[in-house]
Amino acid sequence: MISPEQLQALPIFADFDPRSLRTIGALFSRREVGPGTVLLEQGSRTGGALLVLAGLVRVERAEASGAVVAVERLGPGALCGAEEVIEGIPRRVSHVAEGRVSVGIITSSDLSELMDGRSRVALCFQLAAVRAMFGALRRGNARLAGAGG
Repeated sequence: MISPEQLQALPIFADFDPRSLRTIGALFSRREVGPGTVLLEQGSRTGGALLVLAGLVRVERAEASGAVVAVERLGPGALCGAEEVIEGIPRRVSHVAEGRVSVGIITSSDLSELMDGRSRVALCFQLAAVRAMFGALRRGNARLAGAGG
């Protein structure tokens, strides 16, 4: 479980009511991991999604040549792996702990229920997921703009 206070400290959940935060937090299990732990593995279809609570997670992609390319580093508030669960596709990248990391894990079925739901709690979570995904899109656009000149 993730406490409402922990969720509210993350920008994507900052303005949510305590009841919604309690309900959402109860759907997550908390996990502490050490450096180098693979949290989500490229190509896998297993597991749910992660919410980074503390520490940094490195996003990397293995290329066909065997090279591993670091894509970005994510900190607290990042929602990882939700897109692949929603789309029902293999993971496009791996997520690896850099140092000690604390994450919340939500199962694929609980994530799908929240994304399909119409309750106040489900709508709050959907808004948080959209905020997280827009953040990822902005970061990707910034990387492309920097690489393209």
